[in-house]
Amino acid sequence: MLDVEEPIEPAYGLVCNESKTAKTYLVRNLGRSSLSGDVKIEGPDAAFFNADPDTFSVGPSGSASVVVTYSPTGNVSGKKHRASIVFTSTGGNKDFPLGGEVSTVPVAPALSFNCGDSLDICESAGIGVSCCQAAKPEDKPATKHLNFGKIALGQVRTAAAKVANLGCDDLQVTNVKIEKLPGDNCGDDEVKVKGFSSFTLVGSPKPESVATRDVVFEFAPNAKACQVNRKYVITTNDPAAPADSAAASGVLSGSATAPDLVITPDPADFGGVSQGQSKDLDLLVRNSGSESLTISSMEIIEDPANEFSIEGIHRCTTDLPATNNVLAPATADPDRCLTDKVEVKVRYAPSLSHSANAKLRVNHPGVGNGATTADLLGKSTPKLTTHPSDMVLFAAPGNPLLGCGAGDGIHCTAPNCADACTTDGECAPGRCLDGVCDFGAMCVPACGVATRTVAICNGASAVADLVIQPPRIRSNVGDPNPPVDGDDPAKLLFTLTNNCPGRAIQPGTCCNETLTYNDSRFGGTVAAELVIDSNDGTAGGPDGGPYVLLLQAQSLGSSRIPVPDVTAPSNPQKDTWVRLDGSPSSVGLGTITQYHWRLIKIDKTTTSRLPIGGIDPNDPNRNCPPDYNGGQCFRFTDGSHKALEFFADMPGPVQYTFGLMVDGSICDPVWTSLDNEARVIVTMAAAPIGDN
Repeated sequence: MLDVEEPIEPAYGLVCNESKTAKTYLVRNLGRSSLSGDVKIEGPDAAFFNADPDTFSVGPSGSASVVVTYSPTGNVSGKKHRASIVFTSTGGNKDFPLGGEVSTVPVAPALSFNCGDSLDICESAGIGVSCCQAAKPEDKPATKHLNFGKIALGQVRTAAAKVANLGCDDLQVTNVKIEKLPGDNCGDDEVKVKGFSSFTLVGSPKPESVATRDVVFEFAPNAKACQVNRKYVITTNDPAAPADSAAASGVLSGSATAPDLVITPDPADFGGVSQGQSKDLDLLVRNSGSESLTISSMEIIEDPANEFSIEGIHRCTTDLPATNNVLAPATADPDRCLTDKVEVKVRYAPSLSHSANAKLRVNHPGVGNGATTADLLGKSTPKLTTHPSDMVLFAAPGNPLLGCGAGDGIHCTAPNCADACTTDGECAPGRCLDGVCDFGAMCVPACGVATRTVAICNGASAVADLVIQPPRIRSNVGDPNPPVDGDDPAKLLFTLTNNCPGRAIQPGTCCNETLTYNDSRFGGTVAAELVIDSNDGTAGGPDGGPYVLLLQAQSLGSSRIPVPDVTAPSNPQKDTWVRLDGSPSSVGLGTITQYHWRLIKIDKTTTSRLPIGGIDPNDPNRNCPPDYNGGQCFRFTDGSHKALEFFADMPGPVQYTFGLMVDGSICDPVWTSLDNEARVIVTMAAAPIGDN
């Protein structure tokens, strides 16, 4: 007798296209004799089902299995198939319905990834684990853009791509890699895949039961503020999503905010500083970043000679260390006095002759590398000094204590000299204790010459030799008619010997220059400057301005050539030679070398003639005989034209007006000038009655 046991779940349900699903039927013989028969699939969709075996033979109380396989093939996605399985035997017949449905899920493994439910969190708050951001609003359902949001330096944040298999076949995920895109300035190791190993996502014909797993990315900025812009690529066996395709890749974005400590200037160059001297520079320490920063300490490092030091730290009006060393982020106004900057006063005091290098280090643990540094540069130089130290006063030779007017003479301030004054009334070179000696007025007589010695010295504390360039004399604002560099040497009142240029002046030694003042031009106070260029970084050469020493003399002379006087006879007669005598006045210093006469005008109450311009002593027409009546005749009595005679051919009350100017020299004939004009009026005597 035939008996058939069905599968527990006889229906095939939803299956993948191009797949095979089998169920087993059990054929039993309930009789005492052998049982044989066959198995057939009947119905409209019988072609999609197969019975194996299709015959059976079973002994008494025995059983046999028949496997029925459902195999949808072809373009049958979404179709439902119906058929019957029929068992025919010598012991009776049995039949059962068969049914299956073909899934619409693709047959091949299908990669899909997005961030699912975390999308809204990301866009609204900018933070969150597994945070996504759609490139465009319409991309939200399937976005592959993961955004870490904005985090502070030193923090860690993750974003996860939820990888899914949307196919029927298993999806093999074998690799995930990250590539930088333009605009990404974060460190290579600051964005990475976290804890990845290959895995398999089993396929399913049911869309609601898709297998998924998160691939987690980590952003851990540790050096500086930066922007993330990277592509991540997932390698799988999805034939539709090769590793070089957009279907297998997405974008990572985010940003790191950080304090950014800036020290300016960097480098801080102190230039040349003489040994034994010091120079201070103010360095500004400023947080130009977007997060607060705490300064723990400041120090000088890499300074083996201990020549640099921190002399003061100020935050606006508050000295550090303060109770709160936090530097807030920069404000819109970089000069605004808030908590975003501190000022550090650094001093350079060289003890050796060398180029110095050190660093100012500002420590801020936990941010970046924990410190920011600025280079400190300096150079120690020789020390140029002079004796006299700031002014050279010129006195008359042989009489250094000569006073001028109300002056009290030359003197030293006794407490400032280590020993007695020298003959020129000054401390001996190198013996002025405070570096400055005091003097009264110093005088040079008219046309006199005064000589002074200037010692150019290298300070005793210097290590390097002092080398000077040729000193030069230049004008001074106190000089009413100053000489200038490159002026005619004959017109310079101060000259020097230039003994020292190019010499190496050793520490603690001096070189003497001789300065001469020639009083040939000015009266009153005469001033100029001695300019010295050297390798002293604070007083000469490329590292500093030149050393300047004031030169001053008090001249007893006058710069004026005497103004001439003119004498003329009273009421001379008509038709006579009238003599005019020129002579120097008592005003002025120089010597008159030439007289210049001119007839300015002839004035008569009834007659007026045009002025005669100049008088040419070489014109023979001007030396007229007494009976000459054709104009004015003139003659001179000596070669300098000191005396002038003119022939008066008109009776009074005619007035002749003459002018006299002179050439002269002061001290030597080199300097001459035309001085003021003296005038004289000659009034002719009245003619006798009847004589006109």
